[in-house]
Amino acid sequence: MPSIKLPITRYYGSKRKLVEKIWKELEKHELNFNSVLDIFGGTGSFSYYAKKKGKTVIYNDIFLFNTIIGRKLVQQNSNELSIEQAISLLTRNPNREYTNIISKNFQGIYFTDEENEQIDIFIQNLQYLDNENQRASAYYILFQSCIIKRPYNLFHRNNLNLRVNYTNGSFGNKKTWERTFEELFLRFLNELNEFCFDNGRKNIAINSSALDCRYQADLVYIDPPYFTENSNTSYHSKYHFLEGLTHYNQIEKNINFLRSVATNI
Repeated sequence: MPSIKLPITRYYGSKRKLVEKIWKELEKHELNFNSVLDIFGGTGSFSYYAKKKGKTVIYNDIFLFNTIIGRKLVQQNSNELSIEQAISLLTRNPNREYTNIISKNFQGIYFTDEENEQIDIFIQNLQYLDNENQRASAYYILFQSCIIKRPYNLFHRNNLNLRVNYTNGSFGNKKTWERTFEELFLRFLNELNEFCFDNGRKNIAINSSALDCRYQADLVYIDPPYFTENSNTSYHSKYHFLEGLTHYNQIEKNINFLRSVATNI
C-alpha cells in the first residue's frame, strides 16, 4: 500500500516525516481504536493522517492560527474559496475603512512595505467572506504564504534584510521569498483542493489549552512543544506573527514597545 500523501508543513517540530512510523507502532501493538484526540495538534500531521485512516479525529491546539489550520484540514472536507476571491482580498474596497496595524508596527521586520499593506488589507477583507469554510481557506493560504516567504520559515528574528539582500550561497530560496502573494495563493489553494476530503466521520478542531481540554477519545496522542535548555526562543516566539493575525485588532495591545516588536505578540 502506498504511503499516505500529507500536506507539506513548514513548522518547527512537524511530525510529517515521522507520522507513518508512529502509526506503524500503533498497528504493531494491535491497538483497537476508532477515535483520536490530538491534544497538542500543532501542524496537524498526525490528525490528518488519522483522518486518512478513517478515524474520528479531535484536533486541539492552544494557538488559534493552528486551530484554523486544523479546521481546514481536519474538520472541513472541502475548499470553497476560489483564486479570484482570494486575490480580490488583497484590494481595498472603497466602501470600507481600513487600519494599518501591520504596516505601522512591523515595518522592515518581516515583510516589505507593499507586503505589509497587502496583509493588512487581506485580513480585514476576509471577515466579509460568505462562510466559515471560505474564511478558514483564506487564513490557511495567508499563513502558508507568510511562512514560505520567511528565511527559516520563522518569526522570532528581525531579519528582512537577510531576505532582500540575499544574493547567492547554499542557504535560502530567494526565488520563493520574492514570489507575490497572488502566486503563492494559487499554489496553496491547489493544495487545499487536493488535500481536503471527507472521511465519513464528524471531525472537529478546537482551540484550548491541553490542560483544559475536556474531550475524550479512544486514543490520546500527546506531542508537546519542544523546549531547549538556556533558550528564550519558544514556539510562541517562532510563530507569534501568525497568531497575531488571528487577533488582528488586539495586536497593538499585546506589543511591548520597550522591547523588539519581533518577539512580543
